[in-house]
Amino acid sequence: MQQTTPFFRTLLSWNFYGVAIICVLAGHAHASGPDIPEPMVFDLVRGLGAKRGEIEVNALGQIQLHKQELGLAWAPEIEYAPTDNFAIELEIPILNTTVKALKFAAQGTFGVAAKGRFIHGIQGIVEYVLEDTELELTALYLFGYRFHRAFSIFCMVGLKTSHAFATETHHVQGILNPTIFFEVTPHLALGFETNLAYGTHGEFSALLMPQFQFRFGKIVALQLGVGARYETGGFSPHLAFRIVAQERLVEEEAKPKPTQNNPPKSP
Repeated sequence: MQQTTPFFRTLLSWNFYGVAIICVLAGHAHASGPDIPEPMVFDLVRGLGAKRGEIEVNALGQIQLHKQELGLAWAPEIEYAPTDNFAIELEIPILNTTVKALKFAAQGTFGVAAKGRFIHGIQGIVEYVLEDTELELTALYLFGYRFHRAFSIFCMVGLKTSHAFATETHHVQGILNPTIFFEVTPHLALGFETNLAYGTHGEFSALLMPQFQFRFGKIVALQLGVGARYETGGFSPHLAFRIVAQERLVEEEAKPKPTQNNPPKSP
């Protein structure tokens, strides 16, 4: 950690306000892109191209065996899309029974390309760590591409800045999270998620998480994975699961039926 400078305070401010403005502008973009599964551990705020009225409630659970200590980190969250292509999220990270932080995120979609195979957007995260009185701001560029009916990739790349108020110190990390998917059936997808982080002082961490996702109809889904996390000191086994319930509160607007006075337009 380094002592905070006026430049870093300015960076924090621009990080927060810049992400907020871009997310709002992106929310007005027209997008109808590929349906790509979501990564399990570092997930999205609904999928890119979210439709107005979509709501999701989910909980992520993680168990990491490290230095002979076993603990359950879990995080209930709620996600909602107030308008097309823009969604917000509230999350409460918890360790065993202790609330560790409060987290808010917003996400916008820029649009699609490559004949509907490519979609991209941006995500901004504001997290306040209660015990350390630390503010963390994350800005991510998101993109997904469908290579084939069964194969797709989703990637996140960006920066995470943190400021500890008690010690007036700061830290910056670069983030790269690629995930590849293979959809076996419309209800079953296999994935390999990689979460990489590199700090300004040379520290490096990685999460390697093979996973499967199973959809029980259109509302409920289960994600489960077993992998490994690398931090200073080496690798440790890592288990994770996410239970998802989703619905759309707003019905699709019915298209007007053609009449004699309002015939359908020719293509």
